Formats: sequence, C-alpha cells, structure tokens
Amino acid sequence: MQVTPPKIKKFLEKPDTLRGVLIYGSDSSRVDFFVQEVIANLGKYSVQVMDFAIVNKSPDLLLSELANISMFTGKKLIKLINVSGSISKELKNVLDYSKGGHYVMMIASDLPYNSTTKSYMESSKIFGVIACYKDSRINLYDVILNYLKQNDIKYTNEIVYRLQSYFNHSKLPIHSELEKLVLYLGKRKDFKPADIELCLSTSSNDYVTLDSLCSAIASKDMARFIKISDTLILQENFSPIALIRIISNYFLRLENVLLLMKNGMSEQAAINQLNPPLFFKQLQSFKSHLKNFQLSELKQILEILINLEVTCKKTDLDHRMIFQHALQMADTGP
Repeated sequence: MQVTPPKIKKFLEKPDTLRGVLIYGSDSSRVDFFVQEVIANLGKYSVQVMDFAIVNKSPDLLLSELANISMFTGKKLIKLINVSGSISKELKNVLDYSKGGHYVMMIASDLPYNSTTKSYMESSKIFGVIACYKDSRINLYDVILNYLKQNDIKYTNEIVYRLQSYFNHSKLPIHSELEKLVLYLGKRKDFKPADIELCLSTSSNDYVTLDSLCSAIASKDMARFIKISDTLILQENFSPIALIRIISNYFLRLENVLLLMKNGMSEQAAINQLNPPLFFKQLQSFKSHLKNFQLSELKQILEILINLEVTCKKTDLDHRMIFQHALQMADTGP
C-alpha cells in the first residue's frame, strides 16, 4: 500500500504496523533519511543486508533468513538493497507467506512506472511504499519539522523553509546533515537562520557553483563567467546545453519578478511568489540583479539563450566555445 505524505509521520512512528516497506525515488537523500528513521523506530531488530538481485534469483536465501531466529534478538530486519524494477513470482511467494514478525525493507533508486516490484508492494496489504522525489515539498517540510521536534529544537517557519530550500539544492543525505546540525548546536536549543550557513554547506568549493555561474552572468562579469563555466564543463562534466537551460531558468525567474513588480507588486512580495522558493543565500544577489536589467533586455537575453541551445544541438563544433563566445557577445556587458 502507498504511504501518502499525510500518513508518513504516523507510519514512521510505528513502522512495524506493517511487515515491511519499499522506499524508493530519485531523491537519494530523502530515501536515506526515511531508511534511517524506520531503522531507528523499529527498536530491537538485528539487521541483515542482502542484495535484491541475488535474492530475486534465489528466494530460498531470503526464506532461510526469515525462518531462522537470531541468537541475540527475536526479530530480524532484512534490508534488500539495489532493488530493481522486476520481482520474481517465487520471491513474491516468500514475502507473502513469511512469518515470525521479521521486517523486510526494500531500498531502490527511481523505479519505472511499469515496475512489477512497485506494483506488487503497492497492491500488498502487508507492505508499505514511500516514494521520494524532490518535487514532493510537503514530504520534505514534514521530515525537517519532525526531526527538529524530536530533538527539542526551537524553530520558526522561516527556519524550516530555509532548510527545505537548502535540501532541494543539495545532494547530501538529509539525515546526516540534520544530525550534523544538531551536533553543531550542542546544548543550544534555539535555532537561528545564521546557523544554517555556518554549519551546512552546499559545496566544498563555494566559488564554482551553478548559483555563482548565474550570478556572474547577471552581474555582467564575463571574466568570472568564463572561469566558472570552464570549471563546470571541464571538471564537473556539465554539458553546455545543461548550463544554457540553468541560466535560462534564472533569467526567467528575474523576468517573472519584474513583471509582477510592473503590475504593482512590491519587490519582496514578487520574490515570494517564486516557485520553487528562492534560496536565502541568493536573496541579496538576486535583488541586485533585478536592478541590472529592463524587461526588454531580459527578453533579448532569453531569445539569445534559446537560439544558442538550438545552435549547439545542430553543430558538431565545440559547444563550450560556442556557448562562451555567444554569451560574451550578447548584450550583457556594462
């Protein structure tokens, strides 16, 4: 059965109301968090890790583990890792008729829409399914909120929204990052916005990031743009087309805010309308970039970026050279 966002909190508090759970999705940090929460709330279970590919071919191996009683604890938690989209009929039979109060946790990255593994777990009455995707903001908000409450951390809605924004931009595991934050606070229980910036970091190299690339373009700093884009393309393996789309998205956000301001909305109110929300570290630079452009300029730059992507797709020439040259020649200079 699917464990929907409104039911996740209740399920995590007592995961053994079911016999097991499938946790999957493209957001690996959220998958990691839910895995850790289920393990923490199961209590006295001995943990056995098994590879799904092996168990899927030889279900008797899982049956043997479920049939044996641990010498140290009465119950076992079987973690099936590297779960794939297909599940054998024999493995379904083992899962359907396993007894003894043991718990089966299946962990997967993203699964296809026609996955037989996912379909089996969703149709089951004894197993739960939690999907983890970055666009599921209610999920992430609740995850952060519950963790802060469990650790008696005083917070405001602003704090939770900032952490939510941070994790939507970060590939780091949520659980370990929140643990790091609690350790950083120590005996303090009052969580301040500055603690996020002081404790957590989205990159080991704060200079070379996608945010700094967009900032260099919007600030009309072409020398900085060349340096950052070279690093992202040559060292971080970003394609020029991917960077064009990221930059286009940033200028679209600038355009949306200016359009709202043109219609009478205040600057901050217009920024608050952005979806996803603007990361708090970007706020001051974003406001300065709004002052750098007129709506007509933004329209021209967006047209250049669209044409640039088409050009890159149609030619076998060096995309990096085309990308950098076109933006240098664009009307973004002082």
